[in-house]
Amino acid sequence: MEKYEINDVSDRRLEAAYWLLERRELFKRIGMRIFIGFNILLWLFIFFNIFIYIRDLNQDRQILLGLAQNQVDLEKFFAEHKPQPLIISGAQILNNGKGVYDFVATASNPNLNRGMQVLRYRFVAGDFVTPVNEISLAPGQKVYLLSLANKITTNLTSSPMLEIVSSSWENWREPKQNVVIPVVVSDLSFTNNGSWGSSVNFKAVNNSLQNIWEVGFQAVVSDGARILAVNQITTTEFKTGETRNLEINFFTSLPQSVRVDVVPLVNIYDSGNFYDIPAPVLKEL
Repeated sequence: MEKYEINDVSDRRLEAAYWLLERRELFKRIGMRIFIGFNILLWLFIFFNIFIYIRDLNQDRQILLGLAQNQVDLEKFFAEHKPQPLIISGAQILNNGKGVYDFVATASNPNLNRGMQVLRYRFVAGDFVTPVNEISLAPGQKVYLLSLANKITTNLTSSPMLEIVSSSWENWREPKQNVVIPVVVSDLSFTNNGSWGSSVNFKAVNNSLQNIWEVGFQAVVSDGARILAVNQITTTEFKTGETRNLEINFFTSLPQSVRVDVVPLVNIYDSGNFYDIPAPVLKEL
């Protein structure tokens, strides 16, 4: 048979089209059966999951009841993680003469893994109220709460009292454990300078790996349980590994046989209190 083309359609394409037309009804029946089979499988899957849900419904209820009964007691949790309160002594007032008074109390942090980021306080004596001061306490640290050189022109009618204005504990999620105050004090010596007053000399070393912008030092002179004098100084730009010879003066003559306590104050919760020294830039030759 001679091959020829009609409208650019070959014999092979005409034969394929004729073959498809002859079996059109067959393909419809096959497609319908596939569609019906897919729907049957889909409904079987749905009914199977409904059966599983009904079968396990009682078990799910028991699980939910168990979760409700064993839910976390948030009140108990926070009570267990609540820090112990600071141990604070009674306030004392020291007369420096000429109507100038110092106020002092002690505060100890019994928590070994929680620090007091900010403690704001003031002293009240009768109608007189000191300015508000603030201090931080590292875990396990003891400090003195001081208000120095208050000029009081009226007579004090009652004993001084310490008033806590506000306080903020360290975040319990990120406690600072085994904290050591980075500045160490040693070689304390007390000198009575007679009519010129008294002084405490000591060495301070920055044992941390960082430079510290500001370090305070509290000096308290006591005779047994009685505090005789208090004072505080601040030193700045205390470099890592540096040793400084420091002196704190008292403008009153004190007995030679006294106990002296010097407490370094470093706010470890203020990241801005620590700094690095930039490396020197070498000039090109």
